Amino acid sequence: MPPLSRDQQLRSPVCPAGTQIVGGGYVQPGSRTSALEKLDAYPSVIENAYLVGVNNTSPTAIDLRVFAVCQPVPTAPTAPTAPTAPTAPTAPTAPTAPTAPAPSPPLS
Repeated sequence: MPPLSRDQQLRSPVCPAGTQIVGGGYVQPGSRTSALEKLDAYPSVIENAYLVGVNNTSPTAIDLRVFAVCQPVPTAPTAPTAPTAPTAPTAPTAPTAPTAPAPSPPLS
């Protein structure tokens, strides 16, 4: 963040497709400075990212990293399917008559 910068709006990367923003935050790596004034920090459903507003009252640049917490978008429940009608029982089949064995060839 540039030195002596005011009303800086920083944002996290946008959540990937199929996910939605649920939270996030920011971190100042290295040595922290009290020259950083947080104005606001919140998840933006419209931008699907985490937004942080800050002032840098320091005469030097400050490294600030913003991150997002994303979760899969819930899927809409599917409509229940209608129960299937029971099938009518099939009529029993008539037993087949036994067949006689094939005759044996004559002995020679």
